[in-house]
Order: sequence, then C-alpha cells, then structure tokens
Amino acid sequence: MTKRRALAARTRLSEGEHSIDRAQVTDLRDEAGKVISRRLAWSILLPGDAKPTRRFTQGPPRSTDTAIRNKARATAVDMLEEHTRGGASDWTRRSSLSEFCEAVVRPDIINAPNLSEMTRKAYAASLDLLLGKCDGQSHEAVQHDKALGPKTIQAATKMLAIEACLKEISELHGKETSRRARSVLTGWVFRNLRRHELLETNPIKGERIDLTSMARQREGVSSGPAVALTRDEYNRVVDYLVAMDPSQGIAAPRRGRWGLEHRVTMRRNMISLTLIQAGTGLRISEARQAWRGLVRDDVEHVSIDVHQSIAKGGIPRLAHVLDQRTTWRIRELLLAHPEDPEDTLIVGQAGDRTKVWELAKVRAEARALYDQLAYALDIAKLSMPGHLTHIWRTTMNMQLMAAGVPPAARAQQLGHTEQVALDYYTSAMPIEMAAEASAAIFAG
Repeated sequence: MTKRRALAARTRLSEGEHSIDRAQVTDLRDEAGKVISRRLAWSILLPGDAKPTRRFTQGPPRSTDTAIRNKARATAVDMLEEHTRGGASDWTRRSSLSEFCEAVVRPDIINAPNLSEMTRKAYAASLDLLLGKCDGQSHEAVQHDKALGPKTIQAATKMLAIEACLKEISELHGKETSRRARSVLTGWVFRNLRRHELLETNPIKGERIDLTSMARQREGVSSGPAVALTRDEYNRVVDYLVAMDPSQGIAAPRRGRWGLEHRVTMRRNMISLTLIQAGTGLRISEARQAWRGLVRDDVEHVSIDVHQSIAKGGIPRLAHVLDQRTTWRIRELLLAHPEDPEDTLIVGQAGDRTKVWELAKVRAEARALYDQLAYALDIAKLSMPGHLTHIWRTTMNMQLMAAGVPPAARAQQLGHTEQVALDYYTSAMPIEMAAEASAAIFAG
C-alpha cells in the first residue's frame, strides 16, 4: 500500500505570517527518477493583502530541509521589508554592503555640501578600509580578511562582524584610522541604511570597542615620553636644512615611473615642509595642506592662518612664524611662482602644487630625510621611532615654555585638541609676544 505524503496544515495565515515551517520540502526528479533539485512551495500573507502570495524556493539535490527553509525565510524577510517600504527601494538586507555603499554612501559623501575636499577624501578612504579596499602600502595584507564589504547588509551589521573589522583596521593602520572608520560607519553607512529602512538602530551605539591594545604604532607618533631638541640641536638642524642640496644622497631610481628630477623635487619639498614645521609648530597634516592664501606677510612678520578645514578638530588658529629662516623659505616658495592662484598649496606634490602630497608618501620621505639628518649631525633623537615630524611641536612647546610664553598663547600657537582649546583658547598670540619669543628662542 502506497504511503500518502503528509499535507501541510491549512490554517489561515495571519498578516505577515508564512507557511515555510509547515510546508513540505519535495524532490524534483528527471525522467530516470534521479533527484535534480529540491523545492519548497510556501505562501506568505503580506500586510494589507487579501490573499497569500505563493512562492517557491529551490536548492541543489543534496540540500537539507533546514537549508532550504532558511533560504525561504530570508526571502520572506526581504518581501516583508520591501512591502513595508512600499517598494521605494531595491535594496534588501540580503544585498551586498559593498554594492550599497558604492551606489548610495560614497555619492552621499562626495556630494555633501559642508565638507572640505580633504575631509571628503579622508571619509572615502575610511569607507574603502571598511569595505576591504586597501593598497597595502602600510602592511602586507592587501585584502582585509575581516572587511564588511563582501558581506550582506544583514551580516555586516552584526556586532561581532563590526568589532572584528574595526579591530583589524586598528591593527593594520593604527587606532586613529580605526576611530575615523567607526565614525564613517556610524555617520554615513548606518545613517543611509536607516534611511532605506534596512537598519532600525545603530548596532554599536554605546558599545565600548577596544581599538588600542592591538593598534599598530603609527610612524611619527610617539607612545612614550616626548622628545624635544635642545636650542643648539634645533639651530644646527635648521641651518643644515637651509644650506642643504636636495640632490644630496639621492640616487636615480632603477625602475618606476619617476626619474631623478622627481626624486630631487620630493626631497626639496620635504626640506621645505620640515622648515615650516620647525618655525611654526604646525602638524605635518596642517603644513602639507596649507595654501598660499593663508600666509599673512606684513613685511616685518609672517604668520599662517590655519583654516578650520585643515586644522585638527576643525578649530582655526593663527600660527606665527617664529624663526626668520622659516620666514625666508616661505617667501622664497611664494616668490618662485608669483602667478599661482591663492588656493595653490605652499608645498604640494612634486610636479603639481595644486594637489596635496599623500600623507603616507610624506612620512616615507620624512623618514629618509630625518635619518640623513641624524647621521650627518649626530643627533640620534631625529631617528628615534615614534617621534619623527612630531618632534618639532614638542620642541616648539618646550622652547615657548622656557621663554615664559603663557599656556593660552602656547595652546593657540600649536593648536590642541578640542577640550584643551576650550580650556585655553582665548586669542592669538600678540605680534609683540611672538617677536619677543622668537628673539628669546631662536636668535643666534
């Protein structure tokens, strides 16, 4: 006697309910009786519909009942989400996060009206790391194993996946990079997912994620005691830089796109950036982004108006040039190309002053120059790991302190974090005080 197949219960479905769990998975066979696939016929009653919608979910011949039902449940979730949105979006939680970010998030960043060009580039770079796009210049792995890009939106918005991705970025690129990536993830990716009704809440809001213990130590940033040059060391370095032949120690590359002239220009630009840092205490990120229009020159005194778009924390300030040798170099740079428009960079890329020199390449060039300075002048501090360009800010702060410059004026000259700025930010250092400090610190 042939055994009859059990029929699924025929209880009426409620709104939002499906029959996946009570329907039977059947085998589809060819003429020879061989199983060619497995199929689940099920129904779902979408909110507001009078009749259930019929659906079929298929899988390979060896698929288990559980696997096919899970696939059907995912389809049901997408159908309910799309129905709730009224069909306003083609995206579902099963869509690729990478595709969503390229189609929605990146254009949102690029077209944001209130962002500077450099901020847009920084946010776009953070988005690349979240998606697993990395040039591998700072580490061996080119493709991030924990990146969110290859995952579906549903999988990428899980707490453990997000935590693993951010920790990997911290390990490969440093804690500051991972923190910026978290900000982009929250402020741009999750915000757009919520707009498309693909995410209800921020899954990491209020969550403490350790991005420090595994962080890569970024070259040029010290984790130990601050290192400063003495007044004698400072003057020896600056004098050496002023007289330095940029072609010294530069060999023509054996291969690659750029020749000897390009390499010499890079070294000349690095010397100029170093002199600007030495005489102002600017961060390397600020010095390399400063443009001609920010320079104030009243013949007797030169200063740089650090615009909020390039200042750390977005807090503008006026940084005085406290070393006459830096003043001469800045004037030389500006007079060398008097036809340049005001928005041209003081020191840009080699061969193109309209483009900002990439930070990774600046650091690589700085490392080579500082090693050369340390050897030539026998100043080991210049080659100590973890300090690099930051040594000028520490030196400036210590020298200003020794000269009796008050904390508020030092904070203004150097530009601190937002909280420090709120504590000390009053007004720019008066010209008279700047002149006195310059004479006390750097006068021969």
